[in-house]
Amino acid sequence: DRDNRDRDTKKVPRIANIDYARFYINLGSKNNINPGKLLDIINKNALNKNIEIGKIDILKKFSFFEVDRKYEKEILKAFENKKFEENKLLVELADSR
Repeated sequence: DRDNRDRDTKKVPRIANIDYARFYINLGSKNNINPGKLLDIINKNALNKNIEIGKIDILKKFSFFEVDRKYEKEILKAFENKKFEENKLLVELADSR
């Protein structure tokens, strides 16, 4: 319902007809990452700024994010040899199970 959606800032409304790929990234809350900051990192590194982003899960040492599957290769390539602060970024496809 609407009240729950307003309270939970980690969930982005999913568009039902999009097939999402789930990615692992080696940044988490210990790196002061929150959903908004992770969105900024994705947008800064991805060449296409119109990629649909799905669910974001921020954990202590790493995080997961979903992207429209048709941009899977673009996301993997966009994060090759990139850094956030002093951390070399590692982005991989996560097991979707």
